[in-house]
Amino acid sequence: MAQRVTLSLPNPTNGAIDVNVGTAANPLVTSAASVAPSSFSSTKQEDTPATDGSYGSASLWVRSDVNLSSVSANRDYINPVTDQYGNVKTVEAPSDSAGAAIVPVSSTAVETGRVIKASAGNLYGLNVVSGASAGYVMVFNSATVPAAGAVTPVKCLPIAANAGFSVSFSPPIRLGTGISVAFSTTGPFLKTDSATAFISGDAS
Repeated sequence: MAQRVTLSLPNPTNGAIDVNVGTAANPLVTSAASVAPSSFSSTKQEDTPATDGSYGSASLWVRSDVNLSSVSANRDYINPVTDQYGNVKTVEAPSDSAGAAIVPVSSTAVETGRVIKASAGNLYGLNVVSGASAGYVMVFNSATVPAAGAVTPVKCLPIAANAGFSVSFSPPIRLGTGISVAFSTTGPFLKTDSATAFISGDAS
C-alpha cells in the first residue's frame, strides 16, 4: 500500500507546514468554510488589500533572447517571457475584430467643422485637407463645434491652401467634454468659418 509522505518546510510563525494540506494559519487552498489565510501565507483572498510585510511566492519569469516557443501543445502552461532587459515580450497580431479598431469620423462633404465625439473621449489622430484657403485646424474640448468668433482651442495647427496633413497623438489627448475639430481662415484664437475642408478624426 502506498504511503502518504508529508514534507515540512520552515515557516515564520508555525515552524512547519504540510505542503499537501497546509495548516490552519497558512492554508495552501482555502474555501468558504476554511480558515482565512494569515498575512504570512502566500495564499491571498480576492480583494484583500496588500499590506507591508505580507508574504508571497516569487514568480519565475524566463529570459528569451530569441522568439522561440517553450510550449508543445495548445493550452500548455508557460512562464512569462522577457527580453534580455527584463521587458515583457508581447506581440500584436493582426485582427479583424471590431473591438481592436477605431472607426474614423469623417466629412461627407467640404465643411468648416466636424464633431468627432459628442462626449468625453480620447483623440488618437487627425487627417485634414484644405481647399483654396490657407488657415488653421483647431481642436476643441467641446461636444459641438464652437461658433465663429473668439475661441480657445486645445490644439491649433496651421495648414496651407490645397494642402493636407495627418497627425497622431501618442499618448492620445484626453478631452473631458467632447471632441470637435474646425477649419478656420484665422487663428489661433479667432475662428472664421470656411466650409472648404475635409476633416477626419480617430477617437474613442
